[in-house]
Parts: sequence; structure tokens; C-alpha cells
Amino acid sequence: MIFSGELDHFNSADLLMILGQMEKEGHLTVSFGKEALFVGIRDGRIITAYSFPSDEKIFRSLVWRRLLDKGQLTAVSKIKEETGLPLKHVLEAMQLAGSSSIQKVLEQGMREVLFQFLLSTRGHFHFSDVLIGESPGEGLSIQGVILDLLHRLDEWNDTLHQIGPVSSNVTPTAEGREALDLPPDIQAVMDLAQESRTLGQILELAPMPSFMALQAVTQARDSGWLDIRNDQTKSLCSSHVQPDPLYERFHQSFEKIVLSLDVEPKVAAVAAFCQENFDQTLIIRAKHGVMNMVTQFFSRENSQEGKMDVPVPNRNLLDSPVFSWVLDSGSPFVGKILVTNLFEGIVELPDTGQCGIIPLENNGNSQILAFVTSAEESMGVSPFHYLELIGWLVSPTPENTLSGQQPGPLPPEIENLASLAVPRTLARDKANVIVKAIEDLPPMPRVVIKALDILGDPTTSMADLADALGKDPSLVARIIRVSNSALFSRGKHIANLNVALARLGQKAARSIVLITSANSMFSSVKQSSAMFAQDLWQHSMECGLASRCVARAVGYQDPEAAMAAGVLHDIGKLAILLRLPEQYPAIRRKQAVAQLVSTEAERQIMGFDHSMIGEMLLKKWGLPESLVRCAQYHHKPFLVKEDSLLVSIVVYGNILSHMFGSGLADVKQNNPLGMVDVLSQLQLSAKDNQALVEEIKEVFKNTDLE
Repeated sequence: MIFSGELDHFNSADLLMILGQMEKEGHLTVSFGKEALFVGIRDGRIITAYSFPSDEKIFRSLVWRRLLDKGQLTAVSKIKEETGLPLKHVLEAMQLAGSSSIQKVLEQGMREVLFQFLLSTRGHFHFSDVLIGESPGEGLSIQGVILDLLHRLDEWNDTLHQIGPVSSNVTPTAEGREALDLPPDIQAVMDLAQESRTLGQILELAPMPSFMALQAVTQARDSGWLDIRNDQTKSLCSSHVQPDPLYERFHQSFEKIVLSLDVEPKVAAVAAFCQENFDQTLIIRAKHGVMNMVTQFFSRENSQEGKMDVPVPNRNLLDSPVFSWVLDSGSPFVGKILVTNLFEGIVELPDTGQCGIIPLENNGNSQILAFVTSAEESMGVSPFHYLELIGWLVSPTPENTLSGQQPGPLPPEIENLASLAVPRTLARDKANVIVKAIEDLPPMPRVVIKALDILGDPTTSMADLADALGKDPSLVARIIRVSNSALFSRGKHIANLNVALARLGQKAARSIVLITSANSMFSSVKQSSAMFAQDLWQHSMECGLASRCVARAVGYQDPEAAMAAGVLHDIGKLAILLRLPEQYPAIRRKQAVAQLVSTEAERQIMGFDHSMIGEMLLKKWGLPESLVRCAQYHHKPFLVKEDSLLVSIVVYGNILSHMFGSGLADVKQNNPLGMVDVLSQLQLSAKDNQALVEEIKEVFKNTDLE
């Protein structure tokens, strides 16, 4: 490692010049919020430079210039999505980068990355002395390209000062719409302007570097073909891109509900959404199904804005078939207005329209529900659609409904009232919300640092790299995922990290580590969660090592695949920690106080557990089914049908890592995770098992995450 810091303490151009004068070979990683760019430097030259936005620009340029046919473009796009590798690497691996025209486009992409870097005044940078790998003759002179781009930067600032900010609206003039035989760059920006875009959108979407696109826009403007206006008011033509206020209100409520540990904040979030969107909102509180309090929230349009508590003695919700079904199933109901006297003397229900009932809490003795009405029946996407989504998200888990069962279909007597009644698995719906929000998980910073050190040492081997990378679940998942992509797999899927690295080669492995390092260094774990993350990473590594030892002891054909499965088995916990950091400590507390295994504590608090998240996440990433099953069944191996031996190996590796490791400690039981049954499945003799335990103790003693 060389150094890192903040860009507001370093001028971007000076930083590149300094790195060039140091004559070091390495990679500069720069983060701007959620975005990152990467610059490879060697002997005073920039060998490679890429970012995700610049790769999109390069791809658009390839399409615009017709340098690849339709089949090639489809294949490149698919492989880029599967692997996340730089577009230059994908083109080279597919042997599509040989022509001078494509090389010119790739060089323009490098210049775009460097120009965006020079535009930046804030962000975090990190330089690592990692071997670059490209041939010595490649690259751009740092001094030459920076001096050229600084000149273009001055022109950029002067031009924007003259024509207005990038938020200005750009539209073709009548003369521009009739203009023919325009230069290609100008025609490209004219085509983009047909859709009433801002200047910034045109510069981003143009199939050329931003500074060239701005020149084309300026020439078109000076020729009278484009009109640029800095209109601060919201125009009708751009209204379709404005966020939907209804969705925004739903999204705000959704975040509060997901992140709330206690029921009252969830009740408040649901009430706030309902008050904004429905004529009447009631929060009903009951004991054993008998109402004792109703809080009426007046709509925002009502002059009596606010809320009012109304005591309600001796009105049984179970007398209403609809309320009874909601309480018994734990499912929300959306449908036509109910005919009921439950609210007589409290509110007057409309004769026609729609209503919704959302169960918010049911702990056996007390219940809380939200009841809303609207006098008009909504057409299309309405607040009731979002209310039902909220209902499925916030509904009590099946264990806390009156029946203790998953919801069934609506009974015939109320089915004709329902506008939407779709039975579903609540736990998977809730878990899917988390999985959809995750693209990749950040690796442990110390593992990345170790891997970068190895990549920077020409004397180390791929085996050394595999040993370092194999300690982190996110890196193992990413490397196996890329190795099984269409670019590398040739139809044969693997679950072995060593084989995956051999298949990828050092250049692709280096790109994966570098790209992933941006997540690790700039957007990883919150400080408040760092201790839990450290425990998770340590336990994942120890379970992987133990699983490899178990696999060897029982004669499993691929011990390295067993290690990968062990490292990945708890990846669902890491996802929960990173996406729901407020809930993770509560899960650990409940687990310790009630002496529960982690999956039971998770289900009681969230309605789903980490094995479900792990299964869904690894499936989303396209990892081999054998690895998916180990994440899915490591707490219930008796249910697995395929890969049962591998699952049992990981289960026993998990048990031994909990018993003898230094990482995450699960609750100890007399027969943790069915250890007797697992030993029977593995057919280990007492003598062999004792030797295995001693081996694992020794492995743990000599292994850590440093």
C-alpha cells in the first residue's frame, strides 16, 4: 500500500502527476459517493482507466459507430452484466478489441474517466501497488493526457458559463428539426435533444466523451439548431419524469416500517401513510379480539386535521367475518366497503367505495389493526395497492396470528368483497425486499488489503491468492459467480475457488478484487456494526476451514468446494447486518436471553431468517445449486434431498466452528443442530472424529484474518 486520503486535500491533476513521477506500478481507486473509478498506472503512464458510467458510454459508442454486430453486442451486454468486469476486459477476452476503431473508442473511454476525475473536488482515493498486467507499450502519458484534459476542462467551464448549467433544458429549433447532413457528433446530440432532455442528460447519454459532446452541443447552438434555456419552473413536457408523490409517500413509510424494531413506530408510519391518502383512518386496539380503543386520524384535507382517541367498550371484532379472517390469518384485506355496526357512534362509513384492513400486531392477548375507507372506488394503481403492499410487509408472522398458520384463501362469504386476495408466503415476501436491494456485499477490508498485497507481489502464486480470498464470503461468491458466467464457463459450472481462479486467470481476478475493494474501502460496514461484522467474517472463515477438514476426513470428492460452501453458509446474516443494521443487535440479544438458535430469533423479530436470505441471494447471483443448498439447509439438513453429503459436511463444519472457533458464537445446546444425526450421516467413527476435532483445533489456533 502507498497512501490514501480525501480529494479535497489533493488537487486531482496534481495527484495523478505525483503518482506518475513516483514511477510506481499500481491502481488508484477513487470513490464519489456510490460511484467509483479505477486508474492503473505504470512508469509514468496510465495503462487503464474505467468506471461503470464510462463503460456505458463506450458501449453506446460501439452501438452508434456500428463496430459490433447485433449478436456481438447482445453477448457483450450479457457477459458484462454477469461478471461486472470492465468492458475493455470483456472485449479482449471475447477477442473483439483488435481493430483500431475499437481501440480508439476504448481510449476515448479512458479519457472520459480521467476527465470526470479532474471535474471532481470531493471523494476518497486509495493507491495500491498492484501489478497492472497489460503490455509495456500500452497506455497514455500522464503528463500529456493531463495537460490536454486540463485545457478541455477550462473550455468546459467557460462554455457552461456562457450557455448555462447542466440542468438547462435543450430542445431542437424549427431550423434544427429540418437540418440535413449534419456532422455525426452534432447529429448524435440532436437526436438526444428530440426527447426534451437537460444538457446534463445529453452529455451523459452521448456516445462520446462528455467534453466532445459539449463541443457538439455548442456548435449546434451557435448554428441555430438547438435552443438552451435555464428554465427554473417545471415544464409540462418534463412532468413525466417527476417522481410519483404517491410512490414517494409509500417509500418513506416502507423504510420506516422495515427499520423499526418496535410496533409503535410501525403503527405511526402506517397511520401517516393512511392519513395522507384515505378519507378515514382508524387505528383499532383490542384485547382478545374485543375493541377497547379506536384512534381516528382526520385526513389532511379535513379542517379538523389531527387525531382523536375514542374508548369503545365490548365490541367484538370476531363478529365480523372480514375482521375475523384478517385476525386469524394475519393477512391484509382490501375490498368493498363493509356492512358492519362495529363503528356505530364513532364514524359514519360511506355507503359505497373501498376499505382496507391491515393487521399490525397480534401477540395473542392484544391486537392492533388499521382500518381505512375511501368513498370512491379507485381505478388503476391507487393508494389501496400500496396499502396492501404495506400490509404484507408489516403483517404479524404466522406464529403470532390467532391460528398460528399461514394465510389461506378468503372464505366464500367474503370473497366477493375482496378486490385483491392473493395468498402468499409472508416470510419470502419480506425476505425478497432485502434481496432485491442487494447487488453485491462488501468484503472484509483486511482480506482485500491482503489480496492486493499478494497481487502486487510477482513471487506469489494463485494458491496464495486463493488462500487469502477464500476467507471472505462476498469475494468467494463474486469469483465463483464470474467464473460460471458465459465468458468463462463453457457450460460447466464449478463451486471450487481454486478452479474458479485458474479459470479466470490473474488479470480477471485482479479486476474483481479491485472493483470489489471500492465497496470495502468506501461503503462497507457502519461503525456501530463493525464488531458484529468482524465476528461474522471470522466465523465464515472458520466454518470454511472446518468444512474442508471434514470433507477430507469423510473422503468427499472436492474439499475446496466444501470450503467455499462453508464460507458462504451464513452470507444471509451478513446481508441482514448490512441492510438492517438496527435489527441485528436485537436479534443477537433475543438469541442470548431466550437461548435460541439464530434462525429462531430472526424469525421472531423479522418473520424470516438468514438461511432464506442466503438461499435467495445465492440464487440471484447464479451460484451453483450445491452452494445454494448449503446456505438454505445448514440449519435443517434433514430436509435436503440433493447434495445431502455436502450439506452435512457444512453443518458439521459449522458446529465445530461454533464449538472451537473464535468468531460468532451461537447458542450451545446438548445436541446443536442435530449433531448426532449429522455424525451418523457422515459415518465418522469415534476415533476418526476425535482426530478430526484435534486437527480443526490446530487449524483454528494458527489461523486468523490478518
